[in-house]
Amino acid sequence: MSGFRASWGAKLRIAKAQPGGTSGQFGNGTVAMATSGSWYVANVKQNAQARLVSSGVPWDVAPVPRGPKRRAALAHELGIGIPSGVRNQDASWAGVRYLTSPAALVPFARIGRVVPPQKSLWKDATPADNLPAGFKRAFLDMWDEIELEPPFVPRWPDVVAIWQEELDAVWKGERPAREGAAAFKSRMDQHLKQLKAERLL
Repeated sequence: MSGFRASWGAKLRIAKAQPGGTSGQFGNGTVAMATSGSWYVANVKQNAQARLVSSGVPWDVAPVPRGPKRRAALAHELGIGIPSGVRNQDASWAGVRYLTSPAALVPFARIGRVVPPQKSLWKDATPADNLPAGFKRAFLDMWDEIELEPPFVPRWPDVVAIWQEELDAVWKGERPAREGAAAFKSRMDQHLKQLKAERLL
């Protein structure tokens, strides 16, 4: 993707990377497509100031493309836990059990903020007005095709900083993709080595 954007981005007039992403530009009608998650549907529908909403222009969502081996994906998973040695273990675990229960998840699913991990609750994540029409197909029906095993990397904010510092210029066409990728790999190798030395991996 980085090589494609760096070498073909200008030729195909791909929108430049923006701080915070291009989702806001989609809602304002300045870009025609954006890659985002199910939560963004609620952002668009609830933003009365967005040109996309006020104009009445029809819009929809679709799953990301499927390649020769598997479907591509933009997948994020959130976890809740408690640190070891916490003073009030019973109360802490009670809190975790509640936050992962239908009673806590369903309200967030109904306002479009999460897709619960329990498939039995997915019906609550589908917009009540069935708009956009492609929501179920894009965000629910395709989930089993993604086949991701996302790694857990401690100190994730450090990874985000490395990503931005080494690759933001690549997305903007201001740095060769090969150079940016090599710099990112070098710093990530050091980061992972440090985590292993601290027995965090």
